[in-house]
Amino acid sequence: MKNGTIETVKNHFVVMEAPCPACRKRLFEGDNAYICEGIKDKTCQFYLNKITSDVVLQQEDIDLIIKGEDTREIKNLVYYDKDGKKKSTYNAVLLLDKSRKTD
Repeated sequence: MKNGTIETVKNHFVVMEAPCPACRKRLFEGDNAYICEGIKDKTCQFYLNKITSDVVLQQEDIDLIIKGEDTREIKNLVYYDKDGKKKSTYNAVLLLDKSRKTD
């Protein structure tokens, strides 16, 4: 704080208790996403945005994905065409693609 202003902290990461669901390394929570420490050395690609297809994910759904479980049905996800134009909305269950897991 300087002269009565509040500054936003950016790039603040917190180590999660739960390990990465893909490789079991440390998992970090950032301002906008959950990221595996394996991204740095390219041994894991787990990255979960907190906003997916224009929907802010609920913490319970994020927790399920991190546990390797399917989410509840998430409504009004937005589909964009290749030019970035909004085409439609859809409902879906999100899950961790277990076939892309790395150990």
